[in-house]
Amino acid sequence: MAPFDLDTAARFGTGPARLVSLALMMTTRDGADRLTFDPSRRSGAGSSTVECRIGGDWYSLVPPPDTVLPKLTRLLRELAGGSDGRFTARLGGHEFAVRVEIVPVPHPPSSVLECSTLELPVLPELSGRANELLDSHFDENGSVYFDDSEFA
Repeated sequence: MAPFDLDTAARFGTGPARLVSLALMMTTRDGADRLTFDPSRRSGAGSSTVECRIGGDWYSLVPPPDTVLPKLTRLLRELAGGSDGRFTARLGGHEFAVRVEIVPVPHPPSSVLECSTLELPVLPELSGRANELLDSHFDENGSVYFDDSEFA
């Protein structure tokens, strides 16, 4: 499989591809070694969390709506070739491996959701390039907007 090009996916990809690519660029910029999309940290509507680990400390990112997580999980499973695998990402011409682990999480009342954890290399040499690419995607308030139709 061809590498998952972060800049191309952020510019031209569907909602899940854009979201994953922007999250990977942010974690590369910030020096994170893990990124987790988790539907189960809290109970109730809007319960999902997105967290990254930088230098041993966990930081929360703004999570997508709960309905988006299964679409992200499908994309990650495709990229990794299953629930426990790797894929190659490309950022600014540099390629690196991302390990993906997807585990089921029982969620009341009867549905089962999945938690996706990405193990990332810390690449300080790509931090500046990631920041440049992110700047081209953020608006003046530092936000990225998604249209609901991107996740349909």
